[in-house]
Amino acid sequence: MKQLKIILSGAVVLALLVLVLLFVRPHNQALVRPGDSTSTSTSEETSASVATSGSSGSGDSNDSANFTSGKQSIKVTTLWITEGQERLYGRLYQPTQTGKKPVVLLSHGFGGNHTQLASYARAFAQRGYLAYAFDFAGGSTDSRSTGSTMKMSVFTEQQDLAAVLKQFRQGADVDPQRIFLVGASQGGVVSALVAAQYPQQIKGMALLYPAFSMVASAKSQYRTTADIPARIEMWGTPVGKVYFQQLLNFDLLAQMKRYAGPVLIMHGDQDEVVPLKYSRQAAKTYPHAQLKVLAGAGHDFPGAAEGQSRKMILAFLEKYDRQ
Repeated sequence: MKQLKIILSGAVVLALLVLVLLFVRPHNQALVRPGDSTSTSTSEETSASVATSGSSGSGDSNDSANFTSGKQSIKVTTLWITEGQERLYGRLYQPTQTGKKPVVLLSHGFGGNHTQLASYARAFAQRGYLAYAFDFAGGSTDSRSTGSTMKMSVFTEQQDLAAVLKQFRQGADVDPQRIFLVGASQGGVVSALVAAQYPQQIKGMALLYPAFSMVASAKSQYRTTADIPARIEMWGTPVGKVYFQQLLNFDLLAQMKRYAGPVLIMHGDQDEVVPLKYSRQAAKTYPHAQLKVLAGAGHDFPGAAEGQSRKMILAFLEKYDRQ
């Protein structure tokens, strides 16, 4: 009798397990069903109509895809841009409608790459913008662009972004009067330098937790160029002497004043990498800037802060694009 009870109990447990598996498996499969709000399909295309003789569409054959969302369909392709001896790898997010389009050029932070701002680029494209997120030359150890981190500085990255800007202004499907810059952390400083360099070519600029502290940081660490080591490890990324030496005698605020267009600055009040005070100072330096402080957000805007900042930038673009 005792053996019979054990057998019956085992049978009940087995039956319950079967029922659970039958219920759970279809439920999980539904989470990745192609009919969801965002679906992908591979495409053969690896270049974009914005490309001119200075660029090449060669890249990973599986890197292209079509996306469908509640806004509009977009196409994502690989776009290489040549800058001097370097080749810059990037991803172009394109709305599928025809005609000349506004542009958003996205610059990642120190140690990052094009994926850092990919969600922003996709959101911009879904609103009708050509959005290009790329890897700086030597911008990180996992950059797909050419170049060494040991030769990288904010000024070499300025040259990279300037080359990207020039490339897009020549694009057949680009409205050259409607080009915006979006930069994160060090990419925010790079964007600020390019806007100052070409103030008439930039319609507006949005900066996420920009690293405007980097000049003060360099001066606090090194008094002269001779004090700078030949190799420095920063957050796991090796950089060379060139990274710091030009910052020691650089007046960043004076450069920033050269851009008089609209600027949106977003910074978290819990940022432990770049103190909020530097964005407050920048907002006062620019002739037309607004500062949005995200409560509880740290550097890189993890979690809900990313969605908040994305909405802020979209509102900023909508406000200033047609002015």
